[in-house]
Amino acid sequence: MHLPNLVRVFVDTRIFQRMRHIKQLAMCSYVYPGATHKRFFHSIGTCHLAYELIKGLRHRQPELAVTSRDILCVTLAALCHDLGHPC
Repeated sequence: MHLPNLVRVFVDTRIFQRMRHIKQLAMCSYVYPGATHKRFFHSIGTCHLAYELIKGLRHRQPELAVTSRDILCVTLAALCHDLGHPC
């Protein structure tokens, strides 16, 4: 998976790393033991999909004039979308 280098700066922060311990599906793992998704990995996956989406838009619809800054902003917004979850 390729992402902009700045993504790593965000992922390496303490506030982002705490999401390694926050479950995406809360109590579902008690009913479905395989359901152990964490917000950390969910956010990185969302970041990757947003990055691919915005790059695709830039390539397929040049009339939108998507800039490198736009790509970075969309990518970082997707990466950070779960940071406010308390637990």
